[in-house]
Amino acid sequence: MMFDYIESLWSQQLQLRTMCNCRHRIPLDSWWLKLRPLLRIMAKHETTYLAEDVKEQVEEHESGARLIA
Repeated sequence: MMFDYIESLWSQQLQLRTMCNCRHRIPLDSWWLKLRPLLRIMAKHETTYLAEDVKEQVEEHESGARLIA
């Protein structure tokens, strides 16, 4: 039982060594850097959200549902 626990810890440590540079304490795959182009696109994207229009559509839908029921 204890041997299985130690073996699992050892295998996790080996996996960690393949995923990062332990000497410099940095990961080998910086996945968050891949998000930067997407964030730039989202920052430049212009949209207008008409909260009043959405609210009116919801009210119309609710009033129509009440008449049917």
